[in-house]
Amino acid sequence: MVTFLVIGCLILLIISYYLFNRSIISPSLLITGGFFISSINLYLNRNTWYFNSKLTIILILAGLITFMIGCYIVNLIFRSKQIKEIKDIKFNSFKIRLIVYLLFQLLLYFIILFWIVRSQGGGISASLSSFHANSMLGITGLPGVLNILNIINMSGVYLIFYLTIYYKIKLKKIPHILLANDIVALIGSLFTGNRTIFSMYIMGLFILYFLMIEKKERKLSILNLKYFLSILIILCLGIIAFMIIALLQGRSESNVSLIYNLSTYMGGPLKNLEIFVNKNVITRQVFAGQTFMDTYNWLATTFGISQFKITNLYTYNWVFENGIGNVYSIFMPLYNDFGISGLLIFMFLLGSFSQYVYCSALYKQPKNDISYYTIFYSYLGFSLFMSFFSNKIGESIFSRAGIYFIIGLWIFDLILCRPIFNEGNK
Repeated sequence: MVTFLVIGCLILLIISYYLFNRSIISPSLLITGGFFISSINLYLNRNTWYFNSKLTIILILAGLITFMIGCYIVNLIFRSKQIKEIKDIKFNSFKIRLIVYLLFQLLLYFIILFWIVRSQGGGISASLSSFHANSMLGITGLPGVLNILNIINMSGVYLIFYLTIYYKIKLKKIPHILLANDIVALIGSLFTGNRTIFSMYIMGLFILYFLMIEKKERKLSILNLKYFLSILIILCLGIIAFMIIALLQGRSESNVSLIYNLSTYMGGPLKNLEIFVNKNVITRQVFAGQTFMDTYNWLATTFGISQFKITNLYTYNWVFENGIGNVYSIFMPLYNDFGISGLLIFMFLLGSFSQYVYCSALYKQPKNDISYYTIFYSYLGFSLFMSFFSNKIGESIFSRAGIYFIIGLWIFDLILCRPIFNEGNK
């Protein structure tokens, strides 16, 4: 049965590639590519996990098709537009600002690491592992102000990534202080014991590069041999980095191979989705409770609204003695909250929204030097690609984190890029 899923995702991936002018970073290609990779891993574990659910396959393929339809309709609206070139950035006191931001990052990550080690006890690796496990159970988390600063700082990180790619695309020498900020951001992203933010940053750099290449050359980036090899190398390095980071963060298990552990992140979510669908344990507390669980729980904690405290349906599952994790792809909360018809409507709207952001990044000229649409799409792109893994859309985009990201982007644009003196370019 899983063979049909692999073939279906491959067909949709090919259709997405040609339907959207062979762009390798279109929303439809990103989300379908993620599910295709996940389905391959599911196929490789077919004799261990015994995936066999027609309904689960229908949910996945139908959801991807309606997403694609939403993308296509919006793409038709923009089809007569021309790609806008990258605006030149008029830097002002740039190095001084980057030094200040570097000091801010170093201080923020030091405080985060110090707080985690002090609260969890033990060495750094053990503390990070313990903090991650406890935060997943809702037992602990960063203090309110520190957590908000950490989330908002992501906007600053994406902005400096944008500036780094800008220098690269413009064939200018990248300032060392800018590279130092990049490196600190990547290392600091690992200080909460979670690999998600690190992965977001790597994916963000990838999307920013190709999107800005498209804007520079004023044509879409198609899959040639050079890009294919680049993507393959990035995937291989990503897998190696995933396993190394797991060891450094104390996230590996002595009785589980690193390869199988990786499978619980790749194909495991689709097997978990099948288990949820087969159990048919639909739980609806409030409208879209599972889809927007993070937002509802934040409202419950902040304003004391007890009915907004959502029951977490993400239990850890096993197939015989084999653990398969506790994530279920984006389709579990959608199926739980809206049923099949509602799931299809949501995916259609999500496809329309994602394509609008992508097209706006390409075809709209920003009012200021920085293209917010370009940066936001690099942030959104990760959530689309990782939809096979979990509901990143509800966690990072249509959520408090998404609002913080937009506000933070405006703040860091003011701090790092907007003119404050008439000193000319520096």
